[in-house]
Amino acid sequence: MQRQLSLFGTKPVAEDARAKRLHILAWNMQSPTRVRAAEQLRWLESQRVDVLVLTELTHGEGSRFLVEQLERAGYDVLSAIPRGGKFTTALCVRGRSPQRLEQTEEFHSSRLQGCKLNVGGRNVSILGVYAPTGWYNTPPERLAYRRKFQQDLVHLVSSSDPECIVCGDLNIIEPGLGIVVPGLEDAGLYRGLLALGYCDAYRLMNPQGADVSWVGPDGHRLRLDHCMVSDSLRTQVTSCHIDHSPRRLELSDHSAVGLTIEVS
Repeated sequence: MQRQLSLFGTKPVAEDARAKRLHILAWNMQSPTRVRAAEQLRWLESQRVDVLVLTELTHGEGSRFLVEQLERAGYDVLSAIPRGGKFTTALCVRGRSPQRLEQTEEFHSSRLQGCKLNVGGRNVSILGVYAPTGWYNTPPERLAYRRKFQQDLVHLVSSSDPECIVCGDLNIIEPGLGIVVPGLEDAGLYRGLLALGYCDAYRLMNPQGADVSWVGPDGHRLRLDHCMVSDSLRTQVTSCHIDHSPRRLELSDHSAVGLTIEVS
């Protein structure tokens, strides 16, 4: 049995947090080129958020440029060079002091980054995730890896701090909508998080919402990007929306997902 990560310790964040409100923006960057990264950066600079969860970054020039510029703008950036894979996630925090969640070993390369923040005196863990995708023609071994990633992530979250947000491009479709895309079936992640008491923040705030976060070249329109919030934070969610402007500006094939919590 593969040894799991130990990400969640009991050590409190050594910071007197003044802000009780936390704004998070999760966005798939679609493997940016250097030119597109500059345009993405301009859009990101217009957003007033505390935490950026940027997924589908690579080791290419565009991704490196984004990380360097965000650090210059005052963000603490938690990321890793992809090892054994092509993609990475960057978890970027500004105006707060993130405590990187302890890792005893890598969790599926660099697809997951985690930190703990003090929000109004409460320790809130953030997991930024870029989960493996699947499609009609995805090889069986890649689909098996996708299933294992989802199962391992649910196991990891089950041992997390009670106040936790799992967000990013989870590459899953909300069950129960009648949408069937071979290769993108839920392999236990969405339902597994619900079983742990987590809620889909978008669905919580938009019970009848029909927004999508990704539009494919073949016309598929799906909500693949999610913010899943632990039960103890459910009543602290004040907003969760999908911002289509960066996709319409052709900065990415994904829209951005915004989440706001305000602790009491």
